[in-house]
Amino acid sequence: MKVRLPLDPDRRNAVGAVSTGALSPGLDRAASRVLTEAIAIGSLDPVTGELIRWRNARRQDCQLCQSHRDEAAHSAGVTDATLDAVDHYESSDLPEAHKTALRFVDAYLGTPDDVPDDLVRQLQLHFTPTQRAEIILRLHGTTQNRVLRTLGLDQGPAR
Repeated sequence: MKVRLPLDPDRRNAVGAVSTGALSPGLDRAASRVLTEAIAIGSLDPVTGELIRWRNARRQDCQLCQSHRDEAAHSAGVTDATLDAVDHYESSDLPEAHKTALRFVDAYLGTPDDVPDDLVRQLQLHFTPTQRAEIILRLHGTTQNRVLRTLGLDQGPAR
């Protein structure tokens, strides 16, 4: 059984992930501000943003992140069936742009400094430079919880 420290579940960053503020308030405020400002640009549609967030949550097995749903993405048509497709996106009927974004998520979570050139070209076909930057910032914003997950501090149910 994992022991989890009680962190305030109302402390979430701009993408709904648990804030690391309980561990490092200054770093959390700075990261959340950059992420919030990047998302405020609004260049990435809410569906793509939610699929990226969801793939990351599934890869990390973050129970809290998987329990959160983005209201803007829901309003834009994201359903539980859409989110289920993320687990098998290559064989799904998701648009190619979404599949490309999810391939990038997998590459970034694996070895971010070794993203294949053909994947970079695919990203360039489907997303503007600002959108590509936002994808990276969103991933950074949600992967900061990797430390919390590794330490068992992610607010998910004890296993």
